[in-house]
Amino acid sequence: MRSAEVEDLRLRCVDLKAEVAMAKEQSAPLVAKIKELEEERDSLKSWAQEAMASAKATTEQLGTEQSEHRLMKVTLAEATKAAEASQVEALAWKNKAEGKFR
Repeated sequence: MRSAEVEDLRLRCVDLKAEVAMAKEQSAPLVAKIKELEEERDSLKSWAQEAMASAKATTEQLGTEQSEHRLMKVTLAEATKAAEASQVEALAWKNKAEGKFR
C-alpha cells in the first residue's frame, strides 16, 4: 500500500513539474514584455527629468533676461531724459548766443 502511495506522489510531482515548466514557458513572453515596459518607463522618466531640468533652466534664464530688459528700459529712459534736457539746454545756449551776436 505504501509503495502505491509513493508512486502516486512521484507521479504527482512529475505532473506538477510539467505544469510548472509549461507555466514558465507561457509566462516568459509576459515577463519579457513587463521588462520591456519597465525599461520604457525608466527611459520616459529619465527624459521627463531632463525636460523638467531644461525647462527650469530656461525659466531662470528668461527671468534673468526679463530683469536685464527692465533695467535697460529704465537706463534708456534716463538717458533719453538726459539727452532731452541737454538738447533743451543746448537750444537755450544757442538762442542766448544768437542774441548776443545780433
